Amino acid sequence: MASDLAKQTIRNLAHLDKSYSALQTTNAISIPHVPRANFSQRQSRIPSMSFSSPQEMVTIIVGPDGSEQTFVVHQSAISYHSPFFAAAFKSNFVEGQTQSMRLADVDEKIFGLLVHWIYTGEIEGGHCVGLVPAGKLWLLADWCMIPELQNAAILLIRDTIFIGVVTKTTLVGFRDLILLAYKFEIQSPLRKLLADFMSLNSAQSLRKFLENFLEGLDARIAVDIATDIAVLLRTEGQKSNHQRGTISIQRLIPIQQYYVNVPERNES
Repeated sequence: MASDLAKQTIRNLAHLDKSYSALQTTNAISIPHVPRANFSQRQSRIPSMSFSSPQEMVTIIVGPDGSEQTFVVHQSAISYHSPFFAAAFKSNFVEGQTQSMRLADVDEKIFGLLVHWIYTGEIEGGHCVGLVPAGKLWLLADWCMIPELQNAAILLIRDTIFIGVVTKTTLVGFRDLILLAYKFEIQSPLRKLLADFMSLNSAQSLRKFLENFLEGLDARIAVDIATDIAVLLRTEGQKSNHQRGTISIQRLIPIQQYYVNVPERNES
């Protein structure tokens, strides 16, 4: 059962109905044509590579023992995009000495998306990837220190949810994506994006959704979700209540606020 604190937080949403009426339901939201998203976010940052001379390759073995998959990639390409891999393969540790790495806890399909992006600047499959794989890709990019890929993944997540709302289709994996994002206690742009989407409902309908959603969850996750929503609604409720009628969802969920900072690189 969800903790008493989470349930109390849900009940408190009832007091926000009146102040939050300007953004009351998804029925009051007009979603114009969703343009084709540019998921690369950094096509100009693909490193210049010469294949006229021998290239250093690294081997990355991912997945649990017995079903592991091996990826052989150019060291220069993966190191260019990921300070994590750059440091590992240039270190005096086993990874640097063997030019190989074992990642038993990484899903091979998700790592394959990362490798594909490194070489092409695109998330293979686009909107067909699915919400949960896109969320896992965002987390993997965070762990590998690849902010450009994080931004491409979160754009994909936002636009996939948009398409589900526009077409009035069930968002397969939305609940699992929320659980994935809230598995970690630290706040993140991914958590904020999902909380923002949930808060587009009226407090009454959101309260009913959360009562069912939080049932059976770990108490810490339940409290985090309910608290994020309550804080967000209270903040929105304190804003101008003169927004009436049709509201563009792109204005409500501008993607830039969920991007992580991309540091400048020395290209020399």
